[in-house]
Amino acid sequence: MTRKSQPTSGNAVTLMDVACAANVSRATASLVVRGSPRVAAATRERVEEAMRSLGYVYNRSAAGLRSSRSGVLGVMLPGISNPFFAEFLEGIETVLQGAGLTNFLVISGEEAASEGRILRLLFEHGCDGLAICPPQDMQATSVQSLLRSGLSVVQAMREISDRFDYVGPDYAAGMRLAVDHLAGLGHRHFAFVETGFCHSATRARTAALSAALKTLGLPPAIILRAPTPEEDGSGLAEAIDNLRRDGVTAAICFNDLIALSLCGSLADRGVRVGRDFSVVGFDGMAMGQMVRPRLTTIGIQPRSIGRAVAERLVARIGDRQLAVARTILPVRLIAGDTTGPRD
Repeated sequence: MTRKSQPTSGNAVTLMDVACAANVSRATASLVVRGSPRVAAATRERVEEAMRSLGYVYNRSAAGLRSSRSGVLGVMLPGISNPFFAEFLEGIETVLQGAGLTNFLVISGEEAASEGRILRLLFEHGCDGLAICPPQDMQATSVQSLLRSGLSVVQAMREISDRFDYVGPDYAAGMRLAVDHLAGLGHRHFAFVETGFCHSATRARTAALSAALKTLGLPPAIILRAPTPEEDGSGLAEAIDNLRRDGVTAAICFNDLIALSLCGSLADRGVRVGRDFSVVGFDGMAMGQMVRPRLTTIGIQPRSIGRAVAERLVARIGDRQLAVARTILPVRLIAGDTTGPRD
């Protein structure tokens, strides 16, 4: 028997109207709108065509009330001015779109004072889980709030607790690649330009750099702080220029944004980056290969990290009994033009 294809509830098109138009059960139509893979392709196309022709809009809020899930995952980042995080978000969004989920983005601004407000916001919006790149010195009270909430949490690139899943790049391997590359070019004295923020990623990269230099019998790197976005980068370039007189011939930067800024500031001082002085970044952002000279960097694949974080979070929400896991992703050297043999 062919079902009627006219809406049964006035101007409000319901899922039952869609099911009738597509000649399927309401349960099958529900599987289609929720993106279930258990529906045959031909049936899915028929239901989707009925949705389009009737103008049906899936009410995620109502569905969330029925399923006790909102279909919204929180994403907490320290900022979005660094293009690295835009690429990271693209990776997350790729997975969420495929799972029929959406993200709720909040920015900590690296400020511990904002943590409580942000967490309350996430709890009030009923997020099913949280992907978090924690701000520096995240307060113990905030960590305890997350633990008490029962929220599914996956840490990205920075760690605050071994009771949450973690996904990040192999910082130790990345620093070894950077040091080995520069040492192979004859460099012996290094500077390390970091952000000035105190979090696990800073500590991990600094420790990895020290270990890599020690392994090769090289002296410790001189630590410099990168300027903030509000500060003039010429001060860092001047400090590097002064260190060159003391034999420092290469700098490894905490991220690509710092490295690109340093290359520009050194060029303004007449320093030929890649010839007079070598610079290595640490991110592998696409923009690093669009500039000239092309940036030598450690590729940690921000999109891949984003995808892995989202996949783990979706899995964690689906099975709260999963054992806590640390996922370390491989890195690679991207040899550009900002490094060269020591003069």
